[in-house]
Amino acid sequence: KKRDDGCWTMSGTRIEFHVPDSVRDLIQTQLARLADDEREILDVASVMGAEFYPELLAEVLGQPKIGLLKKLSVLERRHRLIRAVGRRCKFDHHQLRETLYEGVMEGLREEYHAQIGEAIAKRRAASKVPLDGAAHLELLHHFVLGARADRAAEHVLHGLRHAAETYRTEPGAQLGAKSAGLVELRGRHVFRCPV
Repeated sequence: KKRDDGCWTMSGTRIEFHVPDSVRDLIQTQLARLADDEREILDVASVMGAEFYPELLAEVLGQPKIGLLKKLSVLERRHRLIRAVGRRCKFDHHQLRETLYEGVMEGLREEYHAQIGEAIAKRRAASKVPLDGAAHLELLHHFVLGARADRAAEHVLHGLRHAAETYRTEPGAQLGAKSAGLVELRGRHVFRCPV
């Protein structure tokens, strides 16, 4: 569809990815071989996203950075579940990350999101660099999924504006709806965002 400003957009198209049961079973078999601490690392990392920073992961888990880096190295070399990309790590396959994420108990996943959001916010505040739209969107994501209405409210306008400006309308719409619902549940005013 052509917009008034001359740009082309896709309308009425929604792409959803689901892990087939056969692939999920293979992934579960591989994950069952992991030690409990290795599984916990991957669970928290899956809540961070497809890519994650080991320093932030260590902070959320309350582990020394060097110890965590060693465990990540084992997960990369021996199990081939993640791989290092510069200072970041990423899951070897999106289906692995999706299976891990869905396997985390809902209440625990919510708390992980909240803790990740707090850790990111703390690091950003310490750096004294103003938040850009991407940072607002990332914080909004974690605070909304972490059921932290007050914290999400700080980022909703800039985060959703950034989503719209970067054509991330589907995630932006989902976060907007969830943040409004979260605020309504807490008995506060509904967010209104000019995007």
